[in-house]
Amino acid sequence: MPSLKSQPSNNDSDDESEEGLARKEELDGEKKNPTQGDTVTDESGTDISEDTPEETEDENLSELHASDTSESHSEIDTEISPQSKEDAEEFWPESSFKEREVKETPIDEPVSFEYTPPDFPEGLEEPPDINDEYEIDSDELDTEDYGIKSVPIRYTDETVESESEDEESEAYLGGTAGLYYLRGLLCHQRMNLDDAIRYLGKSLELAVEMDLFDYVVKSQIQLAAICLKRYRIHGNKKDYYSSLHYSENLIQIAKELELDELWTEALLLRAILRKIAKDVHGARDDLNQARAMAKSTGQASVEALIEHELQEVRRLVARAKRKKQPDEDNGDSMMDEALEAIPAIFDESLKLEVSRESLEISVELSRLVIMNLASGLPLYTYSFDGYIDKKSDLVYGFLSALSHLASEIIESPGMIRSISHEGSTVMMEHRGAYMAALFASREDFRARQSVQKFLKEFLRIYPEMRFGEVISEEHRLAANELLVRIFKDYL
Repeated sequence: MPSLKSQPSNNDSDDESEEGLARKEELDGEKKNPTQGDTVTDESGTDISEDTPEETEDENLSELHASDTSESHSEIDTEISPQSKEDAEEFWPESSFKEREVKETPIDEPVSFEYTPPDFPEGLEEPPDINDEYEIDSDELDTEDYGIKSVPIRYTDETVESESEDEESEAYLGGTAGLYYLRGLLCHQRMNLDDAIRYLGKSLELAVEMDLFDYVVKSQIQLAAICLKRYRIHGNKKDYYSSLHYSENLIQIAKELELDELWTEALLLRAILRKIAKDVHGARDDLNQARAMAKSTGQASVEALIEHELQEVRRLVARAKRKKQPDEDNGDSMMDEALEAIPAIFDESLKLEVSRESLEISVELSRLVIMNLASGLPLYTYSFDGYIDKKSDLVYGFLSALSHLASEIIESPGMIRSISHEGSTVMMEHRGAYMAALFASREDFRARQSVQKFLKEFLRIYPEMRFGEVISEEHRLAANELLVRIFKDYL
């Protein structure tokens, strides 16, 4: 098929084209390689034949580069604002554009460090690795008696930390007991008797828990004096019986620890309290017993104070026989003098007993009962020996009769604190409309303090219930946990 494009057909056109190309190549060669002596001029007629084309091109490029650089700097200086510079530096800090010198350090061969443990002397074992696990040897531990299987034990730093934390907690509680005691003394001096009783009560509770004998004695001495002072101010018999309660605690402690000196001083304290409350016959009996014990133990200073108190009691008895009441002002001054002398009485015993070692608990507990005095029904019962006989109803009736004995038959605001019968004792504590009774083998101060604490905490978790309602399982479990925590030394 013939092509649509036109193609030259004559030979003349071919010749002309070949001549034109040859002429053009000739002219280009002359421009690129001018001969020596020829003159080369530019458009304006200037002679530029002396400069070589390479030098001219380099100069033009350098001038063009310089002009462009100066123009660009001038444009940047005039167009960029200070705020723009700050923004630019925020995103592209100047330090990032600076050249950093990279120093080549020679790479040496790696050095290997080997640790050789020291040789342990004979007879000492190498300590175990912290991350290793060890199992209890069944031959060394009788697992059948304890129901323990061989379990992995991981050695960590927590064991050491727990021991240090226990020591710190004991020191903290001991310091807290002393702090509460000092606060109680300060409130007593300021005649803030309610706060003084509250702080001294906390000090006594911590002292019993931590076995701080000096604060156990000193706190109860101050509590006895404060309760008696409240009785003199308000005339409430309950305050007087509270003061006797603390003095009897000291007598009980002296009996348990077989401390004749403390026993003598505690009897003297109770005699002073009874004398101030005008119970002259009870005071005379305590003073006679204390004088006999002071002579046997050789306490000359205490014996002299007992003789002074006996003279005061004889004077009061003589006035009572003549039906003359003692002067109130004289009684107040007598109370102040006696109470100021009470702490000094126990100084010698406290110095001897500060370093006393803890005694083993020999009392045996059998049952704890919490009762409502109004209804006579038990709210909570726990058996320490795991045995509850069928005569529980008789026990509850017996306790209910005892609670009504003091209020209705004897007509006294005081409460029966204990009843003993042939090697068995019932210790009772009262709080409001409730009573706690602990059956034990003998009277024990620590056990009594535990009953007081349990009754106080039990009433916090125990809700108010109507007659006939039974404590729920949830509250019973909470009471069991509370009992285990408070009576842990007896379980």
